[in-house]
Amino acid sequence: MSYFIKQIELWVDYTNYMQCRLNKAFYWIILILAFWVQGVLAQSQPSLELNDLPSAVSRNITNHLLVGNEGCEMSLRRRRVLSDTFDGKISEALRALGYYQSSWQFDIVDTDSCWELELEVNLAEPVTIGQVDILFEGEAGQDKEIQAFVSSTMPKLGAQLNHAQYESFKSALLTKALGLGYMESRFSTQKLQVDVANNSAYIQLVLESGPRYTFGSVTFINDSLDTEYLSRYQTFRYGQPYDSARIGEFRQSLLNTRLFDVVSV
Repeated sequence: MSYFIKQIELWVDYTNYMQCRLNKAFYWIILILAFWVQGVLAQSQPSLELNDLPSAVSRNITNHLLVGNEGCEMSLRRRRVLSDTFDGKISEALRALGYYQSSWQFDIVDTDSCWELELEVNLAEPVTIGQVDILFEGEAGQDKEIQAFVSSTMPKLGAQLNHAQYESFKSALLTKALGLGYMESRFSTQKLQVDVANNSAYIQLVLESGPRYTFGSVTFINDSLDTEYLSRYQTFRYGQPYDSARIGEFRQSLLNTRLFDVVSV
């Protein structure tokens, strides 16, 4: 009887052992299949093949074309539509970085699993900045901080034209003016002219700033602390020219007292 029980125990142990081996084998099979499917899916997408170009150019062309968003199954009509749009997108991507006179050729090639856009771009000399005029109407024209900001961040003469950098400068200048209290600031003129024949760009901006606002009185909405006590932490005085940095400093000084969890200014 004891022999029979031992045989059963051995059989149970062997069964558990085999079940464990099968579970591990099944796990590895599933893992291998998952990687295989992932590889197949990765291959089953349209791709873009570019010739050797500066990384910024390659990246911008890729972001404009978005070839990977297309499906592998493509009708002749869809192929013609894509071909018609590619030229415009390539031109836009190159012009954004100052390349106005470049040429290119492309071909849509079928592959075993999908299709590929083969694109060869011949970059011409880029457009450079030939003249920059930043003008002010209003009190900001005499503001030394504004003038220093313009001098350090404005597009530089001779630099390659980059439309994104030009737009970023405009946005930063307007933000700077508003942050220093020129609350009525707006561009009355925003001009970017490109002389393609001479590869030269002319920039003109006119900022109407209006007057600079000043700090008024401060009202504390608080039931437990004395207003005079809180005023000690104020980083500006009544009538002082507005500066958003002072607001941030005031808020931080109140938080540093550890009397408040949240401070809204």
